[in-house]
Amino acid sequence: WTDVGGTDGGVSLMVENTYTDLAVDQLLMSVGARLTDMKMSITTKMSELTLANLNTTMNNIGSTGAGSGYSTLDIQVGTSSTQPSYLAMIIDGWAPMLNTGQPALRRIIVRKVLAEVKVAMAFDKKTQQSLDCTFSAYYVSGSISPVHIVDEQA
Repeated sequence: WTDVGGTDGGVSLMVENTYTDLAVDQLLMSVGARLTDMKMSITTKMSELTLANLNTTMNNIGSTGAGSGYSTLDIQVGTSSTQPSYLAMIIDGWAPMLNTGQPALRRIIVRKVLAEVKVAMAFDKKTQQSLDCTFSAYYVSGSISPVHIVDEQA
């Protein structure tokens, strides 16, 4: 796992479900609904503008290098950049309090994500720099869920 460093404004996991109504000719009202679409995403602002984090927000299509006193990132646009490298992400946060009154931890593991790349780096004297990131989650397999959430218990 690679720590991407500090964030500004936290990290959010969003789940958006779409239900489509089921209808029959004999009734005016829908008889039920079926889940027809599910989208999951993670949003955050990365506050550490390292070349590694920049490359992460572009789904690792860049190639990095280093010399004496400097680092480089070359953004590739050839055929290899059309085959994205999926990431897995871990989000650590707070769960409801334990029975003892102590804080509890929550870990969210999102197993397959790609960044929706819209990287903007602002350089001005009044704004804290950050990389605004949205990572979309994708289907893994019938036996592996795309998101696994673990709460600490007493």
